[in-house]
Amino acid sequence: MPLNNWHLLQCVVNKATDNGHVEIELEIADEHLNPSGTIHGGFTATLINIASTVAVLVSGRPTAGRSVDLSVSYQSAAKPGEIIIAESIVQRTTRNLAFISTKVYRKTDNRCIATGQDTKTFLAVE
Repeated sequence: MPLNNWHLLQCVVNKATDNGHVEIELEIADEHLNPSGTIHGGFTATLINIASTVAVLVSGRPTAGRSVDLSVSYQSAAKPGEIIIAESIVQRTTRNLAFISTKVYRKTDNRCIATGQDTKTFLAVE
């Protein structure tokens, strides 16, 4: 999947609160799959990164920052046609950093697909 194909996300923001809590909903399509026919791990990581970015933005920070550490734990799979939700919560912010937790789960049964931790920095690029 080319990185410039943002249209592949086609997601809906269901919830966004000013304390940095967002829920993004997405229906799994063929473009999101690995060769085994389930959601691609790289796509899952991208979704976690995007959800955490939106969480930082709605928390009132003037910029989203940049990820300096992103970890993902894969726990289950999702198949085409299934709807998944990425729920991100800003756990803490400092002057230079934000710490965000994300859970990706199936909407039908709340089964966890993956969890992620993202640390973003607001420092200028040198």
